[in-house]
Amino acid sequence: MSHAIGAVRFEDGKILYYEYNGTTDVVIDKLYETQDEVLENWRKYPDANCGCGNDEPVRIMSTYGDGFAWDGRACRNCYAITDGFTVDFAWESGTYEDKEPEWSPFKPSSEPDSSSES
Repeated sequence: MSHAIGAVRFEDGKILYYEYNGTTDVVIDKLYETQDEVLENWRKYPDANCGCGNDEPVRIMSTYGDGFAWDGRACRNCYAITDGFTVDFAWESGTYEDKEPEWSPFKPSSEPDSSSES
């Protein structure tokens, strides 16, 4: 029973986090501001629903396996993924990408360490 932390990226660059269930290849739809919040709620499966109707297009990614991404929808106000819950959806929608995206917050930083001397 494998799980991983995933992320969604809104069109304005805002990133929120979620739990990915690798056993069933589905996202747990509750979103969090930090990875620590995901871990605090690990395998608790809190219910998340969008009641405001303000969901937006997002790019959903998972670190499960070698990482992958696809398009979906989410509501930043209700902290909920509203569409694109499964990898099957990603394949059917034609938006599946079989690699960790460049914007992934889980990739090691390539920024030079400003504290080191030249």
